[in-house]
Amino acid sequence: MEIRLNTTNLLVKLIVCASAFLLILLIGCDLHAGYQREEEPNEDYVSATEFQMTEGSWSGSISSVGDRDYFKLYLSGGFTYRFTLRDLVSDLNLLLYGPVGDSLDLVGSSLNTGESDEVIEITVTTTDFHYLFVDIPSRETTGTTSFGSYVIDQERW
Repeated sequence: MEIRLNTTNLLVKLIVCASAFLLILLIGCDLHAGYQREEEPNEDYVSATEFQMTEGSWSGSISSVGDRDYFKLYLSGGFTYRFTLRDLVSDLNLLLYGPVGDSLDLVGSSLNTGESDEVIEITVTTTDFHYLFVDIPSRETTGTTSFGSYVIDQERW
């Protein structure tokens, strides 16, 4: 009794299966998969998506003119932080609010035009909650209806 394997057929089947698997991966992959994502609703300070990390990245999207994204961060005094809003498909702004006395005040902003990265670098003096705000430049004058996804990187030193 002799057993023969048709290796040509086996090789063709393996190539077809591998190609199909790769195609499914490419079609199904989210560009920002692997990043921690924003959680809706996060339209104001009260409902802000909270992130508890000293460094890392997260992703979000502005889906309409009325959408705005707030992120709540616990930052440690004595450290410098850099926040970079990147991978923009339309013009977005990045603002940072922090505790000043008994209120929240604007402590940093990046208002570049176009799809340029937005960067805020700040040395924090007080350990407390801060809020990053991703918003469109002007709700009144924009003709854009969807602003797309983005990634925010946080670095600390």
